[in-house]
Amino acid sequence: MADYHEDVKRRLEDAGRTLMMLPMPKDGVPAG
Repeated sequence: MADYHEDVKRRLEDAGRTLMMLPMPKDGVPAG
């Protein structure tokens, strides 16, 4: 169960990094 939790946390961190790299419109909401 701990391994699953670590995997989910890693995926969330990767997704967060990807979102930070996306260009953001002026209102601050990512496209899509």
